[in-house]
Amino acid sequence: MVGMGGAIYDTYGRMPSGQPTTFAVALGPRTEQNPYVAELEAIAMAVRGLPPYLMGREITVFTSNQAAIQVINQPKHQSGQNSVTRVYEEDRRLRDGGNRVLMRWVPAHEFQLGIEAKKAARRATRPSKQPQKQFNSAKSTIINKARAESLFPLLIFNSFL
Repeated sequence: MVGMGGAIYDTYGRMPSGQPTTFAVALGPRTEQNPYVAELEAIAMAVRGLPPYLMGREITVFTSNQAAIQVINQPKHQSGQNSVTRVYEEDRRLRDGGNRVLMRWVPAHEFQLGIEAKKAARRATRPSKQPQKQFNSAKSTIINKARAESLFPLLIFNSFL
């Protein structure tokens, strides 16, 4: 099972408990999803979860996935384009409110929010968890699985020649 997790913290101290808010979502089986797309979905969900009334704020999104930052900065035709589109839509919404949105890479183990996000992602992948909604499948993951399954019989067949 592939899952995603995130942690959101308001540096202005307006969160009631003063603690980060976390989220955890199961995306789907490893045969249809991959951690890269999970990271893109987590970024999109975190930004989408910010209140629409935010104005004039600097919002920084931290991720431990360098590939996710690279594709958001220079999208081409990689997997996860639907997720990248959602990130851009939410970025536009926040910028329309006078906010500044920054994306930064930081190893997860080097900051507390990253540790909290990883814990949330682990909760999403417990054996009893099922996807809450249908997420777009990572086409490259499905294609690679199909290739692997179709090549295996050919390798066995060729070994008897």
